[in-house]
Amino acid sequence: MSGITKPVNLYSVAELRNATDDALPLALSKLGYEQNFSLIDTKLAIGYVATILAGSLYYLEKKYNNDFSNLTYYYSMVALVMGYFALNGLLWLHGKYREKDIKYVGINKNNQKKISIEARVENNTTPIYKVTVIENNRLLGRQDIPFTSIFDEDGFIHIDQLVEIFTKLLQEKEK
Repeated sequence: MSGITKPVNLYSVAELRNATDDALPLALSKLGYEQNFSLIDTKLAIGYVATILAGSLYYLEKKYNNDFSNLTYYYSMVALVMGYFALNGLLWLHGKYREKDIKYVGINKNNQKKISIEARVENNTTPIYKVTVIENNRLLGRQDIPFTSIFDEDGFIHIDQLVEIFTKLLQEKEK
C-alpha cells in the first residue's frame, strides 16, 4: 500500500529523494518513534533573533536619522551589525556541520532512545539512497537503499517496504 498518494517522476533522483525524506516520519512512527524538532527549533530561534536585530537596526536608523556623530547610535549600530553577522554565521555553521544530512530525529515512545537518520544521494544520476542510523550518538548502521526497492513502477512510494528496511536495520545491532 502506498503511504503517499502522489506519484513521483521515477527518472528524477531529486524527486525520489524528497519523497523518501517526506515518508521517513510516517515510516518511523509505525516503528514507535515520535519526531523531535529540536534541530529545526534551534535554527528558527537563531533566525528570529537575527531578524529582531535587523529590525532594531532599522528602528535606530529612523530614530537617529543616520547621525553617525552620535556615539550612542554609532556603537549601537556596530554592536547590532556584529551581532547580526555573528548569528548568521552561527546559522550557517549549524546547517553545514550540525544539521548536515540529518533528515529525521525521533525518540522511541517505549524506551526513550533517540534516533537520527542521515540520508543522502551521491549524485543526481545514481538512484541509491544512502542511509546512516545513529542511536543515542552511536552509529547503529548504514545501508544503501535502491529507490527501485521502495517505489513501484507507477512512482508511488511503499511505506511498508521502508518500514521493513528500517526494522531490519534497527534490529541488526540489537542482536
